[in-house]
Amino acid sequence: MSIVLTYRPLSEGDLDQFTALEHYAFPANYVNFVSTDVTADRLARLRGVFVGETLAAQLEILPLRVQAAFGVLEARKREALDLAERAFAGLAPFSSDFF
Repeated sequence: MSIVLTYRPLSEGDLDQFTALEHYAFPANYVNFVSTDVTADRLARLRGVFVGETLAAQLEILPLRVQAAFGVLEARKREALDLAERAFAGLAPFSSDFF
């Protein structure tokens, strides 16, 4: 039996699974953010690892600000996404029987 992991951006159709997984992980602090906090900008930052069509892990890519001697440096969203995509691409050799 092969298990295939897929890393991809979340769509609006994935928000129910995203909410359920977040509620499971953070039950005490859970806020129903689907109706209030998921803007188009936030949805663009949400990523998921899927086993088939089931969301198994989720992440939100956030901008990073660093105080430097010559001002504030901001790691752009695209750079963070590229790093995350390269990290998950490294899982490819283990995508079948490892998990």
